[in-house]
Amino acid sequence: MKKMLTMLLVIAMVWNLAACSQGGGTKESEDTQAPAAESEASEEAEAPESAGEDKASTGSYKIGLMLYSSSDEATITIMNGVKRAAEEAGVELVMGENGGDPTKTAALLQTMFSQDVDAIIDATWDASVGITTSQQCKEKGIPLVTCDVEYDDYAHLVGANNYGSGEVNGEYVANWIETNWDGKVEYVLAMYYYAGGEGVKARLDGCFDTLTDKGLMPAEDHVIWQDNGGTTEKSKTITTDFLTAHPDASKIYIITNNDAGALGAYNAVLTMGREEDCMITSYNGDSFALEHLDTVEESCWKGTVNFNLGGYGDLAIPALLEILETGEDNIDHELNTVSFVIDRDNVGDYYTN
Repeated sequence: MKKMLTMLLVIAMVWNLAACSQGGGTKESEDTQAPAAESEASEEAEAPESAGEDKASTGSYKIGLMLYSSSDEATITIMNGVKRAAEEAGVELVMGENGGDPTKTAALLQTMFSQDVDAIIDATWDASVGITTSQQCKEKGIPLVTCDVEYDDYAHLVGANNYGSGEVNGEYVANWIETNWDGKVEYVLAMYYYAGGEGVKARLDGCFDTLTDKGLMPAEDHVIWQDNGGTTEKSKTITTDFLTAHPDASKIYIITNNDAGALGAYNAVLTMGREEDCMITSYNGDSFALEHLDTVEESCWKGTVNFNLGGYGDLAIPALLEILETGEDNIDHELNTVSFVIDRDNVGDYYTN
C-alpha cells in the first residue's frame, strides 16, 4: 500500500510538471527571445556606422567620374590621374563621358545616380550645365568635386588657381614683351571657351591684369575677345580672320585658354606667314604642346602653363573620402595644384621624345 501511494504521488508530480511546462511555454519563450530580438535590433542600428567606417578599406565606396571626351588629351590626363588615385585609395571608380556635348551631361549624371555612386568628380567643363549638376547632387546628399570650372558653393573646385595661373603667364609674357618688343603690344587676340564660365576666363584676366600693372596692355579697343569653343579648328579660323583683317598689324599677342586653341592659332599664323608679328602662350601643358616646344627650334608659340592635370585625383579622391567617412564637409572650397610655365628653356625636364 505504501508502495502504491508512492507511485501515485510520482505520477501526479510528473503530470503537474508536464502541465506547467505546456502552460508556461508562451511566456517562457517570450522571456528568453526578447533579449535576442533586442540584440538583433541593436546590431541592425549599428550596421550603417560600422559599414561606413569599413567602406574605404573594403573598396565599397563608389565614385563617379564624369568626363568631357576621351579623345581630348586633357581629359585623358585627368582620367588617368583619377584612376591611379582611386586605385591607391581602394575605391571603385565608375566613368562616363558626354563626348564634348554639354546637352548629354544630364543623362550622364542620371547614369551615375542609377549606379548608386557615393560621390562624383565632374570634369565636363561647362559651368551653365554644372549648376544643375551641383543642385541635383546637393539634393541627394552626394559630395561633388568639379575640375577647373566653378559651379557654386556646394561643389568643391579642384585644379589650378585659374587667376593665379594667369598671373604666372602674365609675368612670363611681360618679360618676353619687354625683351623682344621693347615693351609695346599693338593688339591682343584673346580666345577662350565661353561655356567654361568665369573660371576659365580668369586665366586670361590674371594675365591681362599683370600686363596692365606693368603698362604693357594696348588700348581696350585693341583687345579682341573671341569664343573659340576650346577647339583647334575654331581657333584657327578666328586667327586667320583676324590676321586677314589686320594685314599691317605687328606685335600681336595671342592667348588661348588651352593648348588645343594655341595649336589652331599657330597653324593660322604659320600658314599666313605672320610669325614675326605674333607671340602665343596657352594653358594645359599637353604633350603635343611640349613636343612642339621641344622639336621646333623657334616659333611664335612660346610657352604653355602646366596645371598638373594628372594630380587632380590626388586632391579630389582624399577630399571626397573625408566627407564620406566623417559625414561632414570641412574641406576647403578650392583645392589647387601648382602652376608654372613650360617653354623651350625647361621643356626637356617635362618631355622626352
